[in-house]
Amino acid sequence: MADFKNSFKAGVESALVADNNKKEIQDLIEEVNSQITESYEGKVHFGVWNLTRTSKNRKNIFSSITDPLSIDITSYKALCISDYNNKSPIELAEWKVDENGYPCMVKHDDRESYCFNKEELISEISSLLSSVKTGNAILEKLKFFSERGSKES
Repeated sequence: MADFKNSFKAGVESALVADNNKKEIQDLIEEVNSQITESYEGKVHFGVWNLTRTSKNRKNIFSSITDPLSIDITSYKALCISDYNNKSPIELAEWKVDENGYPCMVKHDDRESYCFNKEELISEISSLLSSVKTGNAILEKLKFFSERGSKES
């Protein structure tokens, strides 16, 4: 009879490593949010959002004209800037986390990066946060906050 005990142990050890990796990734996202919230007095947040995108089903180009159900809706996760209520996200990058935690995929500006450890992820998120796109998203949320505040006065 075959002995599978070592296989079970390996699976459990792999699951524990994956859980630790995912916690490390989540903690990093939370740290970014904490720092951006502090920097902008709670008016701006950073996090992972579940988003959807629509696209035309390309099976039959004529069917999309006559059949509105031929539109495909795809769900995906994205790193986003949101407002003080943690609503109205602005997508910065598409985001995927492997079942093992790493690698993480960050896709923005037609560039797809894979981060295989915490240091690579920190570098990639730093690059994303220093982009014009992120700066514009932050400014948009701050503008919305100030406009909202002036309307309530």
